[in-house]
Amino acid sequence: PRGGVDAFCSRAHRRSTQVAAEFDATLSTALPRLVGIPAGPFSASAPPCPALESYLPRFGHPRSDDRLAVLLSVGFGLGVTFTVGRSLVYLVPAWWPAVVAGCISAGIALTFWVIRTRSLVAERAALDRWSAELAAGLRAALEDQLVIQLLAAETALAARSGIGPSRDRT
Repeated sequence: PRGGVDAFCSRAHRRSTQVAAEFDATLSTALPRLVGIPAGPFSASAPPCPALESYLPRFGHPRSDDRLAVLLSVGFGLGVTFTVGRSLVYLVPAWWPAVVAGCISAGIALTFWVIRTRSLVAERAALDRWSAELAAGLRAALEDQLVIQLLAAETALAARSGIGPSRDRT
């Protein structure tokens, strides 16, 4: 719902931070076991997963979009009003004052409904883009952390086996 956007954003941010922490903990414990070296030498030198910087989605629309939405909505409302009104007046000519009043109120209601629906669709599209950017940022941060940890493990293995910059074996 429209009122739950802030709660969704905070839950998504909290969950992405939680996933990053779980990934860091799993990587820090599993990689030393996999490589076969003690955890101490290289896990301390690798920084933790970087903080995810995200922003709240922006729901502001340009004024020209709002004007166009109002214009198209009014056109839709008037079209429905005239079409339904003309049809009902031909069917029941004695009730024409009630038909005209009912069709005008229905046209106004449809106009506001279309404006509100268009605004809601635009907000959901912005929220969808924001969540995709948050997921992409999380993935990039986790990939960076993986590369840092693998490089640190490779450096520790090279130091353990005696291969280093002073001994160049080619």
